[in-house]
Amino acid sequence: MLGGNGGPTTAAIICFCLRIGTEVKGEADMDRKLRKSAVAKRYGDVNPRTIDRWLLDPALNFPKPFYVGSTPMWHETELEEWERDRAKPGRPKPSPMTADS
Repeated sequence: MLGGNGGPTTAAIICFCLRIGTEVKGEADMDRKLRKSAVAKRYGDVNPRTIDRWLLDPALNFPKPFYVGSTPMWHETELEEWERDRAKPGRPKPSPMTADS
């Protein structure tokens, strides 16, 4: 897949990065895009299934992923914003385990 200047398209670069397991950077703002495994590692190397549980807990308001094919990805800036919001007093802290786990 070639872009207008004969180089690879952004989509081709993203697909290549996903295949080799690297983090993907956006073209315009260079906001890093993280796969679920990188998000899990960011929060203390929790099990990736924990991220799914956080998504199901409305009290945590964990950022929703976007998808590249069937791969969930998160914008690093949205995670940083969520972290700042969690640091405010009185906000629930995420737990790697829930009572029914």
